[in-house]
Amino acid sequence: MCYAMNSFGIVLLCSLLNWGNSFYYADRSGSTCFSANDGSKNTFFTTQMTEAELLNDLSNFADCETIIGNIILTNISDTDGTKLKFFNSVKKITGYLAIMHCDFPYLPFRNLKIISGQYQVPENGQHKYALFVSRIPNAEFVGLDNLKEISLGSVLFEENNHKITGFANTIHWDDILMNGTATVRQRDDDPADPYKYICDPSCNHKNRCWGPAPENCQELTMEV
Repeated sequence: MCYAMNSFGIVLLCSLLNWGNSFYYADRSGSTCFSANDGSKNTFFTTQMTEAELLNDLSNFADCETIIGNIILTNISDTDGTKLKFFNSVKKITGYLAIMHCDFPYLPFRNLKIISGQYQVPENGQHKYALFVSRIPNAEFVGLDNLKEISLGSVLFEENNHKITGFANTIHWDDILMNGTATVRQRDDDPADPYKYICDPSCNHKNRCWGPAPENCQELTMEV
């Protein structure tokens, strides 16, 4: 099945599904794990497994701190945030992180610190996005509380609900993006009100947060 998104989304998701049966997890060495999508094919792939089979495969990333390669999550329902809690151990992804058409309360990478962007989601034939988030309809907040660095590549939040879009708008992305040409683009036909999503008063940098709670405050590392 191909989802009717904008032209970029159609190309992305169709490419994912046309790859057929592939697994996400490849191997590990201690706390370093290797994604089956290591970027060597310079394209996307996913699996035709059921959600239960997919979650079982993804659970092999439990206790991984570094993932070599890319992570793509699509068509997964985790409404209470428990099915993918094994990703809480992940601190670094060397490729890109793409999350599409999932039912999450927040993005399940609460301790992720670095996205290296050695491989990036392409757009119009050009390597572009190290962080791509699209069609997350019921998220309450972003939840990437510890993200400090995107070494290469841009960020795209696209066609998500107003809560995740609103909090993403509060983030000081210039403090995270290391690549001078990287940009943050939010394509939403009905943009969230940037003044509606207020951070907790305890945040050191007012109205910079991944969500409404004190633990969601963005901690700036480069700019103050």
